[in-house]
Amino acid sequence: MENSEKPKKKIWRTIGIIVATLIISFGGLFLAVVLLEKKEIKERDDDFLLDMYKIFPINEYGVVPDNYRDCVHSVFSVNGYLESNEYFFSKIPDRAAKVITYGDFSNDGSTGDNRDMAFILEKNDFASSALFMISDDCLLLFHKSFESEMPTISSFKKGSKIFMDGLELVAAPADGILLYFNYGKEAIIYNPKTKKFEQYTQYSNQDLKDMKLRDAMETEGGDEYEEGETDSITVEE
Repeated sequence: MENSEKPKKKIWRTIGIIVATLIISFGGLFLAVVLLEKKEIKERDDDFLLDMYKIFPINEYGVVPDNYRDCVHSVFSVNGYLESNEYFFSKIPDRAAKVITYGDFSNDGSTGDNRDMAFILEKNDFASSALFMISDDCLLLFHKSFESEMPTISSFKKGSKIFMDGLELVAAPADGILLYFNYGKEAIIYNPKTKKFEQYTQYSNQDLKDMKLRDAMETEGGDEYEEGETDSITVEE
């Protein structure tokens, strides 16, 4: 009886050794996988931080919220700007505060942290630029390049008085962006009627006076030009 149980004990001992070996092996493999994943995550995080330093080169951009930083990183990655350095944020502190703005540009009712973001990137010719408009979940809403122009931007609220299809001020149908060029101002706004973003020239009081005076001079026997005041919170000098 004792002799018959010895092979059984030997078999169970062998099985136990095999099971222990497998557990140790799988445990070691699992640990190796975890360590490898941690290493890859750290490398990705390190690469992302390096990208952030490259995208936002000066301290003035430190006010940009993290969720928008991720979206801007996507724009740079998709367009290859991190490698080519074709477009980049201004490195001039005084200009940095004037190339990023926020608002409900897509007119979907977003507020607070869910607003859209607009920003201007400079081109490596140091004379041209590009405007990007993105949502808080990183969707590209609008993009436009400006050759030999480097405007700054600000935003205005829905209902602000702007010029759209004529020389009369009207209530803006959505939040929008003002572009400041050397020659004057342009507004970019989502037009609910056409379902797209459109650009409109914004006139100063002096522009309107000059146009009226020119029309009066070109009209034979026209009435004497009378100065009038036309003002707006978005276009006034």
